[in-house]
Amino acid sequence: MTLGLYLADKSALERRHRSEAAAGFLAALAGSRALVTCAVVALEVLYSARNVQEYGGLESRLRSQPWLPVDERAAGRALEVQGLLVERGQHRLPIADLLIAAVAEVNDATVLHHDWDFERIAAVTGQPTRWVDGPPQLQPSQ
Repeated sequence: MTLGLYLADKSALERRHRSEAAAGFLAALAGSRALVTCAVVALEVLYSARNVQEYGGLESRLRSQPWLPVDERAAGRALEVQGLLVERGQHRLPIADLLIAAVAEVNDATVLHHDWDFERIAAVTGQPTRWVDGPPQLQPSQ
């Protein structure tokens, strides 16, 4: 069986510390080289580093994964999706989430997340998404 690519958002990566299911799924994807990242995710993850040693460890882990490009196609798609979301009154989603979703979409990858914003984006794009370990019980108001 061939796995597709999964672009994990920071929200999914953080769940590995709180959920055995998330940790196991992420490890399986990484082991099969199906877990990918991009510069936007890397910037979000590395922003959280508390010191140079932690930054280096996080960067090393990210560099061990395949990277998808954050290119003109992805940026253009993010703008297009933001325009579609404004028609629904939902355009105030984080710019990083719009870019991550667009990078995944133009590279035929599934967005792996733990964040309702990606479900809102997917409602417009129709792109595949997956909760890393199931959605929270309560959905925040839109």
